[in-house]
Amino acid sequence: MSTTISTNNIVFTDGSQQGTAPLPIGFGQTWQNMTASRSASTNYINTSTKPIMVSVICGSTGSGSYCDIRLLINGLVVQRFKTEPDATYIFLTLSGIVRPNSVYRVEVTNAPISSWNELR
Repeated sequence: MSTTISTNNIVFTDGSQQGTAPLPIGFGQTWQNMTASRSASTNYINTSTKPIMVSVICGSTGSGSYCDIRLLINGLVVQRFKTEPDATYIFLTLSGIVRPNSVYRVEVTNAPISSWNELR
């Protein structure tokens, strides 16, 4: 039996429905450029009623630079990337899903955040 998702209901091919189901992440959400309103090493709370996805890019910008970037959710490092010293013009992207009411932050060493986007 196949199913389709229609607004908040799961509809089966025989026409029956299964109550109200939460929509998966991405339904009714769009990518928002948050670069201007977000800062590294600052706690943010997902105050929405849906999970959000956070995607952040940093990069080493030239000789002698490197990038060490970490995504923390509720104090736990859920993703970390680091370039080697003298990595020239390498960009790193990390991302993660943040549940409602969870605290998230991005920590970056020795490189600027070039892009911070959230699916919300």
